[in-house]
Amino acid sequence: MKKGKIILGSVAIVICTILAGGIIKSTASKNEENPEKISNKNILDNISNQYSIKQDVTIDENNIDNKTLRQIIGKNAKLVELNKISEVRKYLKENSRDTNKKPDTTRIDNSTSKYFPPIGSQGSVGSCTSWATVYYQMTYTMNKALDRESNTNENIFSPMWVFTMTNAGKKGNTKYVDVMRVLSEVGAVSIDSVPTFREIIEKDLKTIYTENNNWLEASKYKAKEYYTVNLGNDLSWDISKITSPSCEALQGIKTILANGEIITCTTFGPSAWVKESIVANSKVPENDKYIGEKIITRNEYKSKCGTHRVTIVGYNNHIWVDINKNGIVEEGEKGAFKIANSWGDYSDNKGFFWVSYDALNIKSSVNTNKTVVNLNKLSRRPALTKAIGFTVDTDINDSNLFLELKLVTSNARSVEVTINATDKATGSFYTYNPIPFDNSSLSKSLGKRPFNSHKGNEADFMIDLT
Repeated sequence: MKKGKIILGSVAIVICTILAGGIIKSTASKNEENPEKISNKNILDNISNQYSIKQDVTIDENNIDNKTLRQIIGKNAKLVELNKISEVRKYLKENSRDTNKKPDTTRIDNSTSKYFPPIGSQGSVGSCTSWATVYYQMTYTMNKALDRESNTNENIFSPMWVFTMTNAGKKGNTKYVDVMRVLSEVGAVSIDSVPTFREIIEKDLKTIYTENNNWLEASKYKAKEYYTVNLGNDLSWDISKITSPSCEALQGIKTILANGEIITCTTFGPSAWVKESIVANSKVPENDKYIGEKIITRNEYKSKCGTHRVTIVGYNNHIWVDINKNGIVEEGEKGAFKIANSWGDYSDNKGFFWVSYDALNIKSSVNTNKTVVNLNKLSRRPALTKAIGFTVDTDINDSNLFLELKLVTSNARSVEVTINATDKATGSFYTYNPIPFDNSSLSKSLGKRPFNSHKGNEADFMIDLT
């Protein structure tokens, strides 16, 4: 065990390090940009770091409830449940949103905003969750808060920064709960700092980017608070609750979109998607603008079907698709959400696709009498579920106390860091397991691999203590 004492202004820190199959060097440093803020923090003493080996946990995200989700996210971010339109409007008002923008706006497209980045591609890498949450949602939400354009790599956040911290060194999908933990506790960095990659290359999949400047940058761009949005199929499971564009079940998420926010959600697919092309109809002039564009009309149930994370950027109450193939324009066939995908601008509608409102039902609400397609006999799942949004912390100069870790190991998964602190004024004791060194709560964790596979095994981390 190594032990040392460091004085930072009025903060006295004792650092203890325990070696277990690796090398660790720990120091504490202060952000000199805001030295005066250090006196406003609790006085800390007896900070220790220790290694241990734990097994990864298994998380079934399709069945996770909000209570469990709240526990996983941890202490660094709140989780707010928005199940009713009244709760949505109250939340928007409390967070300085313009609540006068109600969903009587019949069409919204936030992808045309200067804050939304260009359509990107995950390629053959199973990184859809990082693309939806980090590349699209974090970029848009942070740039909107800072009023800056998403027109340079410096202003667009890297999905790979988060992906390689949550993929266990493999090509497979990450969990959205893990991505949420990283965004709230570590933060995001730009594509300028960590470029994207689209091909399955072993050294890219296994690289955890550990340069100090990346961790300092990430500390400035964090998710502050998450909120879940009821899509009409998460709570009551009314099998055909959505019957028209004006249904109450849709008003919460449409209000959020109308207020200029975007939402990520899970879909079962793509093998389960049933797609149609939007066609012209004299009774639906709105369709003329979108002829030939792809729209999902239902999500078939398939036992071996995987999940895919996407981003809801808008909606249109007037788009129509003939779901039951009877040639009649029916109210339950109108309306769709606009989805940003991460398969490049050559897929579907230049990287976007539509999901009909009816596709969110477990059972279609559309009339099936005397139709070509008997919708009652089709086994299906909701096309969109687990909708999540977040706010961001715009006080980007707030962080001023960091714990610097220098690590060497051939097995990143074996490393767990625990920080213990005592408030000298009150005697209160605190324990903190910083991400990504918290294998007990991350579903996939870091994986059995060295740090920085591009450069060798050494790694530098700056853990934000403020």
